[in-house]
Amino acid sequence: MILSLVLSSCASLQEERIRQNIAKVDALVIVHPTSYFDSLEEAKIGINFIANIFLRYKKKVYTFVETQELIDLISRNSQDEKSLGYSKYLTKINSTEMLPSLNGENNLKIRGKNIVVVGGYLLACLRTALKDLSESNLNEKKVLNIYLPLRAIYGKEIAKNTRPTNMGQLKRRIRSFIPKDFNVEVYRDSKVIIKIKGTGTKVVRLYLRVAKDIHYPHEKF
Repeated sequence: MILSLVLSSCASLQEERIRQNIAKVDALVIVHPTSYFDSLEEAKIGINFIANIFLRYKKKVYTFVETQELIDLISRNSQDEKSLGYSKYLTKINSTEMLPSLNGENNLKIRGKNIVVVGGYLLACLRTALKDLSESNLNEKKVLNIYLPLRAIYGKEIAKNTRPTNMGQLKRRIRSFIPKDFNVEVYRDSKVIIKIKGTGTKVVRLYLRVAKDIHYPHEKF
């Protein structure tokens, strides 16, 4: 009986933390959640975990799929191999709003200033998605906060082979997907680790959420 009460109390506390965190963010963007690109499925558990939270709290969830034709196949629950690559990877994909995006490109405008982005190959489609999201959602009057839970992003192992060896290289890589007139602040969890001065006044903050047990089951946004 006591154990049951303790477990119930812990579950209630976890749900309250999730509720408080999810209230702070405006939308979830999922970039190419498919075994076709993530053959090792290194981000599958994380992507589904976060997507399920957003859907449960009726937050907007956008999924980038390569083509409209593929979106139509997924919507019809097609047994086509490429369609199954998505639907088996992201189990509730048909509960999300699917948008065609071959390489991560988009003109998605999101009401609010706090976006969580998951999925996407770290140095390819994810980079393009972040660049376009920044350009589409920034104005002079707001700071754009983009949260990147690293456990829900794939391609990290391969990216290690080409990772920057000094701060200058790292800043240039970040600048390659954030326009030069934007000011950039990069956080590791809640601690700022990089600041890059732009030529304008717009500000993008990238929050890298490191994959540790502390982020289960209530991802911090």
